[in-house]
Amino acid sequence: MQRVNGVVAARIAVAVAEGYLRGAKAISRRALADRFDLSDVALDRVLARLKEADIVVEVEGDLVGVMPARPPSEISLADVLATFRGDDVLDAAPRPNETRLDAVLREIDADTRRRTADLSLTDLTDTS
Repeated sequence: MQRVNGVVAARIAVAVAEGYLRGAKAISRRALADRFDLSDVALDRVLARLKEADIVVEVEGDLVGVMPARPPSEISLADVLATFRGDDVLDAAPRPNETRLDAVLREIDADTRRRTADLSLTDLTDTS
């Protein structure tokens, strides 16, 4: 899987949260690359965006690897997906001369934000 997008970022963020919640604290870059069949370049690109958004941090010292930047219960799926939203997403308000396609895309984006805002990484893990 060489795609660098929100879906891959969500899978990585949930895997990092699962490791943390199971007591592993940090998960290695190699483990993430192997689990999701990612090249080092693809993993670097995803992690760079997640780090920039304060979703994950990389640690070196007693712990080595990637861990959540804050408690997984405080990181929403919307936060993760937003790291890959481009500037092509329309505002919530209709624009003058809006096409039907623009309206549908705006509605899809609003629905996605609404459905993902209250889902934390903890909610999405298989640690229960």
